[in-house]
Amino acid sequence: MNLLEDCKSNKLTLIATYKLVQDAAESLGVSLDGPLTKICERAHINRPQVYEKKTQIENALGGMDLAGPGRPVVPVLPSEEETNWRLREKVLRFRLNHPDALVFRRFGGYTTYSDSFIRFVFDLHDEWDGSSERFCEQVEIPYDTFRNWSKKKE
Repeated sequence: MNLLEDCKSNKLTLIATYKLVQDAAESLGVSLDGPLTKICERAHINRPQVYEKKTQIENALGGMDLAGPGRPVVPVLPSEEETNWRLREKVLRFRLNHPDALVFRRFGGYTTYSDSFIRFVFDLHDEWDGSSERFCEQVEIPYDTFRNWSKKKE
């Protein structure tokens, strides 16, 4: 059911819509008391324009579907935060399945990366829609390291 049909068949929706219009009129300083001709005169509006606008509003309300019962629809496009979480999850899953993907060296303070991990990171980067710096933050690889890999790749 759309909003226009609901206004015509549901008293609650009708009264809520009426209250919305009253509040809007009050905030604009427009009095809605009396015949339409007088209301238009006080507001300095041509009466035929009111009927044109009414038709536009009816068409818009007729195109607005009301939410049905049940859970709301989940948005199709993932948010940026969700995309970041998915990327981090892929990297962590790879690291769990390949314990030798990253080796932290206590002495010397550097990290070595396996060739398979480097290829995996490049594959993820090919799918990434954003800056390389932000990508490196998400996969927790220093940007300079990624740039060095890119130079060697070329």
